[in-house]
Amino acid sequence: MTTLITGGIVAIAAGFTPIAVLGDLVSIGTLLAFVIVSLGVLALRRREPDRPRPFRTPWVPVVPIASAVVALGLMATLPGATWLRLVVWMAVGFVLYFAYAARRHRPAP
Repeated sequence: MTTLITGGIVAIAAGFTPIAVLGDLVSIGTLLAFVIVSLGVLALRRREPDRPRPFRTPWVPVVPIASAVVALGLMATLPGATWLRLVVWMAVGFVLYFAYAARRHRPAP
């Protein structure tokens, strides 16, 4: 049900948004996720070095750092309006996330 509701909202928003704007938003969102994952690889390697890893990243820390730098470089080429939209949507997402968490949180007994 959540997928259907989200898909419907996104479809309506996409119908009223120019394709160039959508392309930039998808690009910056994907690149930001890639930066976070790349830096997460470094953090996880440092915090939990003995954790079993079914998938390995070669040349740590060179590859994760390089991938984060390249993704940030690509993000830097996007227009300022795209950055503003990213910040606004992230703020909306944080508010919704923490409002939901505050409402659903049950203290431990």
